[in-house]
Amino acid sequence: MNDITKLRKDLETLKTRFGKCPDMLCSTCGGYGHHIFSVLGPQDIEIIKSTLESATLTEYDLLGEWRELIERKFPIQVRDINVRTQDIGIRKSNLINQNDLASFLESATLAELGLLDEWENSVQGKFPDQVLDIFIRESETMDQHNPESLGKFIFMARDLITWPGVVKPRSGLFSAITKVASEKWKDIYESVLDQAFAIAKKTRDVSLIETLVITHKGQILEDRPFLDMAIAVSKTHPELQRVLYNFLREEVEDVRDFTGSGGSIRPY
Repeated sequence: MNDITKLRKDLETLKTRFGKCPDMLCSTCGGYGHHIFSVLGPQDIEIIKSTLESATLTEYDLLGEWRELIERKFPIQVRDINVRTQDIGIRKSNLINQNDLASFLESATLAELGLLDEWENSVQGKFPDQVLDIFIRESETMDQHNPESLGKFIFMARDLITWPGVVKPRSGLFSAITKVASEKWKDIYESVLDQAFAIAKKTRDVSLIETLVITHKGQILEDRPFLDMAIAVSKTHPELQRVLYNFLREEVEDVRDFTGSGGSIRPY
């Protein structure tokens, strides 16, 4: 269980397997929530704690009806999610009140950058290099052996895939980045991308494989060993089959019998 989406899937799998009572919380038997946590080992509990400790409130909300149970079992971690969200909210409020966008960007994280909302146009026009610096800082501080960290970085950085002096963003957010900055970013991004492919091959992590297929279709098509590995992993992971079908069915005959779905892209 290395992210919120996977945590929810695992809980629902355990509910199907061990949920003898129809209620999550039952005054008589404890409900299927009690039964699920009775079969989890200490390592599973630590992984859940770690997942919550790095989650944002938006990610936590993806747990849906499971939030009540998680709150009861992990009150400290859930409290800290709310505290972190409050801190970010205060920073954003101060930014808006003081109109101090440059100062905010100097220390902002990628998660905080995603909260700018209506400030996106100001970022685009005035501070493109500072935005790029956020991605560079993230590349230096994140755990590059962690599939989840690599996947989130690659997914968010898809707007910044830029080769010498040319920026072609999907959103227009980075249209004014200088040539010098884009050259530096190119080297950093290629290094992280190489690491992402290496870790995906080593761990066979479904989430990271999905992200690479979604963001780097062309490279996947040129790397037949990686593609074969992804197809092999998808045999036991229907969600990966959907991504392969949605993105590669026109070029790869092996995935045309898979079932596609419009909901295949992961909500990073």
